[in-house]
Amino acid sequence: MPANPQGDQGMESRGILGAIGYLVRPLILGPVCFAIGAGVVVLILGIPGLTSAESAGWASAVATVLAVGVALLAIASENRHRVSERNRADGIRNEELLAAGLRARAELERQEAARKSQARRLAKIFDRELTEAARELIALIKLTEKVTAHNLEEYKAIYAEPLRMSVFTMHERFVDHLDVFPDITAISIVNNMTNWSTLTLMSEGMKTAPRLDFFAIRHKLLAEFRETLVIIGETKTELQTYFADIPGIKMFDLDEIREMNAAKADFELRRLAESAADGKA
Repeated sequence: MPANPQGDQGMESRGILGAIGYLVRPLILGPVCFAIGAGVVVLILGIPGLTSAESAGWASAVATVLAVGVALLAIASENRHRVSERNRADGIRNEELLAAGLRARAELERQEAARKSQARRLAKIFDRELTEAARELIALIKLTEKVTAHNLEEYKAIYAEPLRMSVFTMHERFVDHLDVFPDITAISIVNNMTNWSTLTLMSEGMKTAPRLDFFAIRHKLLAEFRETLVIIGETKTELQTYFADIPGIKMFDLDEIREMNAAKADFELRRLAESAADGKA
């Protein structure tokens, strides 16, 4: 392999600089300067033609200069050492701050991933229950529209008991975990439970109002039922955004639920018609 002159020169330069740095350390330089000063003093004192007083003066001056030089070099070396230590400490502190920042960021990312995962699971659970609630409301609306004086008693018998609160079992179970959703979504989820449990007549069952003039308030009942259904549909649409990217999961909007529920509603209508016919007979 051919030699690299520039690399050899660089290594040689670093070796020279390292040797110089070693030699100027106070522990090395001090004795050297002292020896030089002493030698100069002996040399000067031994020069003919100078009086002892002159020789002593020259020796004192040279020794003073050398002492000052040693002191300045010692100060410079100490300053370099302090700067080096400070830089090293700053480097360690910066590394620790960086590591702490990375750990904090990783923890935040972990918490955010956990929040998203829980929100996705709860959204699917709530959507499933809202689908069941929508199916019951759609049947209720259709039957309420078709009630006549001939089948009113059968209608009252069907809805004598309150609507099933068990539809919202998981809503009630996880109502304290809604902080994984935005406020508006959490409010919608709670509103659906509240609306379901406060539907006029249906929340307590029609048996509690045996003398009620049903046909006088039917339009109000239908308006309330339809509004509740619309809110459920809006909440379903919002919740489905949380798990729409999961393959293999079927999502139903209100139109699809209406189609699914048509058979059930038609069955109940036939029951009403048959009951009315039996009454006439």
